[in-house]
Amino acid sequence: NDAVFELHADPNLRDAAATVVLAVLRSGRVYVSWAGDAMAYRVSRDGVEPLTWQHDFRRWLIRSGRLTEEEERYAEVRNALMHYFGGQLPDPIEVPS
Repeated sequence: NDAVFELHADPNLRDAAATVVLAVLRSGRVYVSWAGDAMAYRVSRDGVEPLTWQHDFRRWLIRSGRLTEEEERYAEVRNALMHYFGGQLPDPIEVPS
């Protein structure tokens, strides 16, 4: 995140940002974390399962119970990321259980 913030010193890059998905294999377990609208998935013979969710305002409204899935389809706020590198990151960074 600090490296992306350093890019902001250049006027041409002052709005630089990045989304990230990270997977770490440790002691036979995979740990996943992310920031932004990039997502991680588990792919198996049974199908594709999302492991993460987008860090956008609409998804936050749904996860916090302020908006239903049905209401989300008609929400006017679109593509407004809440967490991303070069901006605000959650503390601590989310790790799905």
